[in-house]
Amino acid sequence: MNRRIVRWLIRLRDLVRALNRSPGAEWRDRLVHHGFRALTILGVALLLPVLFPRATLPEFAGLVEGGLADRDVIAEIPFAIYKSEAQLAAERRDAEQSVPPVFALDPTAADTATQRVHLFFLALDSVAATLELSASAEGAPEEGEDRETAPAVDYTPLRDLLERIGLSSPTDAQLAFLADASMRGELHTVLEREFTTRLPRGVALSAEYDEARSGNVVIRRGGQDSIVARESIVTALDFYDAAIRDVPAGRSPEWVELFHTFLVLFYEPSLRLDRDATLQSRERARSAVSESAGSILAGEKIVEARTRIGRAEIDKIQSYQRALVEEGLADPETGFWRGLGVTLFGLPLRGLLGAVLYFFRLDIYENVRSFSVLIFLVLLVLIASAVIAGTGSPPALIPIAFAALLVGALFDSLLALVVVTVVAALLLGQPAFEGLEVPFLTLAAGATAALSIREVHRRSQSWVLIALITGSYLLVGLILLLLGTFRLADLGQVLVWGFGNATLSTALAMGAALPMLERFTGRTTDHTLLELADLNRPLLRRLSREAPGTYAHSINVANLAEAACDAIGADVLLTRVGTYYHDIGKLLRPQYFIENQPKGLNPHDRLRPTLSAQVLREHVREGLKLAEEAKLPSVIKDFIREHHGTQKIAYFYAKAREEEPELELDPNDFCYPGPKPQSRETAVLLLADAVESAARTLDDPSPERIRALIERLVEARVSEDQLDECLLTLRDLDVVKTEFAHVLTGLYHRRIDYPTGGLRTAAATSGRTDERNQALAGDTGPAPSLEPRGRSSSVSSADVVDPPLQPTG
Repeated sequence: MNRRIVRWLIRLRDLVRALNRSPGAEWRDRLVHHGFRALTILGVALLLPVLFPRATLPEFAGLVEGGLADRDVIAEIPFAIYKSEAQLAAERRDAEQSVPPVFALDPTAADTATQRVHLFFLALDSVAATLELSASAEGAPEEGEDRETAPAVDYTPLRDLLERIGLSSPTDAQLAFLADASMRGELHTVLEREFTTRLPRGVALSAEYDEARSGNVVIRRGGQDSIVARESIVTALDFYDAAIRDVPAGRSPEWVELFHTFLVLFYEPSLRLDRDATLQSRERARSAVSESAGSILAGEKIVEARTRIGRAEIDKIQSYQRALVEEGLADPETGFWRGLGVTLFGLPLRGLLGAVLYFFRLDIYENVRSFSVLIFLVLLVLIASAVIAGTGSPPALIPIAFAALLVGALFDSLLALVVVTVVAALLLGQPAFEGLEVPFLTLAAGATAALSIREVHRRSQSWVLIALITGSYLLVGLILLLLGTFRLADLGQVLVWGFGNATLSTALAMGAALPMLERFTGRTTDHTLLELADLNRPLLRRLSREAPGTYAHSINVANLAEAACDAIGADVLLTRVGTYYHDIGKLLRPQYFIENQPKGLNPHDRLRPTLSAQVLREHVREGLKLAEEAKLPSVIKDFIREHHGTQKIAYFYAKAREEEPELELDPNDFCYPGPKPQSRETAVLLLADAVESAARTLDDPSPERIRALIERLVEARVSEDQLDECLLTLRDLDVVKTEFAHVLTGLYHRRIDYPTGGLRTAAATSGRTDERNQALAGDTGPAPSLEPRGRSSSVSSADVVDPPLQPTG
């Protein structure tokens, strides 16, 4: 029982996991994944009749269940009496449950089981033949013999064989039985006899037997069906019990236990539940249930005056209404079936929202939290609309702006427009909201909120949202006034209630709901990114104080990456903020990175190359730890872990090979942990990081040299397959290189050399030479040679393009 519960819990866990991941080929995963979303949308559809009750035809008003009929109701036309939904569902359920499940007999099960037994005993005979017994065959312990006096035997090969097939911890007595040829042969014979005599009759799995709750079952043998009582089916438990009763007399409990173990181990069910055939039979039974419970002739009395109206009378009245509408003898605009039509009218709209998510925003569709939030917001607006309709409150109070602001901020404005359109169309089909006022106000206010959220990036600018949404209510009111639908008093009411709605919706959405939904869905909005972009944030202030070189490097790289992302249409704000934080891991040991080192002091000179490489690798892990402590969003952590990809720290790898040739080096110890960039934004950062570091080493940063430098660096990253897992195209790379060249050319433009004397000129030249030489301490790229750090010769093109150790990267 415990094992069954554990298996059930594991299966349940796997199904729950399927809710929040892309379903694979397994049909159960697909069923759970898509079924949950379909049922969620269907659930909203089923709630609409409850939220917006339908009215009956006027001529049948007052005829309610439990009341007294005030008049006779005579049928003008013949019609069928349709069963109620509850009655029809109950009858179909009964019909379905009355269908006996189908079990198919597998004639090969016995052969399969005996073949397993035969192969096992062949292996057992082989192992037993190799056992080195300390005595002759007669010295093997017989059943009942004192085993303490028997010679010791090494059963290790036999025990290993049993453990390989799943039999753990066999006793010495059982091993002795299996080592004895006669006992082994008897066991083999009894096992094959049980399988060959009982399995052909049909033995079912206990779990499938429990599923068959009907009194009878269908047994299918070779295309022929027979109906038998469920109790007559032999289960695996019955098979084991019957086989144990057939054990030869006088067998010891240990022998019986070994026999039972082999029964369970080699058992193969020969009677399997045919689920497809069972489902087809039950579906045929469901469809055979008639929707009508009789008929009424023209002129026949449906309800008699001054009698109590019961369920049967209500079913007749509803069927009569349906027939009148179908024959065109009653106006369906206020009838019961109009309500059904409105429900069906809304179904494609709700399906449209699901289709938009599946085909265009799969990331939201597959994320169960994001999907649930979106559907919940739609449902929330519909519930509020139903309350407003039921209380007769002004339609301008419908909180469509609240939902539009949240959807636009969390996801995007286009999806918010789709949500607004779906909600407005759903309200248009409700009898309580007839006319242009409600859908027009809802669509205008929601669309304004959805589009304006794109331009408001700070919560302090919420007054802009309030003004724009209020203006949309005013504009719609003026249009309705000109159309003659509104009076002047109605316009003032819409303005007042619209302003209150806009104020409350904006305050709740931007102040309370949005931060909570960000944490719930794991999404990061522009508002949060703008807060993180504040350079006075604790981590960034600490970086500027403790690692000023890294801080300046991050700002420069952010400028490069931002320009490139803007040109290719990537997320500019996310790129800038992620770049600010990408090197925070250097706070642990800032002095080990050259941009933070005093002139001429490099602690790597005192370290072994393997330790130096470890220090450089560690700044990625330390950055993730600091990001976790600071509760930075996951999208920012991606920049920290991906900004080096899996590049090799080539300088120290080459140095280690040169200084310690006798050691066997693991190249992985000299590579960053990765992963490779997974998005366009992190890929641009990887390139900008390398370009900015290398550009500072150029003696003469002319546009041509800058362009050549960028070309070589980008080509190197491409050849190292660092961009294989992101969405950057070749066209994007060309644009990125152009933007890098444009920004760097402006940053390192040629300045006029003023005649200030030889001393200053010499100092400037020396400074450039020293800066160029420091580039040899970069942290990525190939290192074709190891020259002294103080060399004064010009840097080769390979060194310039890909400095061996790039500490600012």
